[in-house]
Amino acid sequence: MRPAGIGDHNTNEQFAMALTKSRGRVAIAAQHLGCTHQTVYNRLKKYPELREIREEARTNALDIAEDKLFSAVERDEPWAIKFFLSTQGKDRGYTEKFDVDSKIEHSGKVEHEMSEERAKLVDRLEGIAARLKVVPDDPFA
Repeated sequence: MRPAGIGDHNTNEQFAMALTKSRGRVAIAAQHLGCTHQTVYNRLKKYPELREIREEARTNALDIAEDKLFSAVERDEPWAIKFFLSTQGKDRGYTEKFDVDSKIEHSGKVEHEMSEERAKLVDRLEGIAARLKVVPDDPFA
């Protein structure tokens, strides 16, 4: 580990360039600058314009990742479609969670009742999976 203060000789422009090249990752920026990550954090704390540059770099990295995800969806990759729908399609009912009502009878047997809306969703998802040739795990097995 480098002693504190090493790397303080870098200019704000050099910090900005390192943060941009590292996509906002402080440890990578510190390596480029030849300083500790704490030196980078100290500089970020002191200069709001560097915080803005870091945030913009991180936003750009997120945009790149989203573009890669959309490309995978467009290539009909099942994992990408499932991930996208389960994270972005929640308001349309695409979710990993199922609402299940349970009743316990005196015999100790548990009965599950799925709402009609959820049953329709399961049928819809099974249809999509069949078209994509994906064999889903039975969530009720």
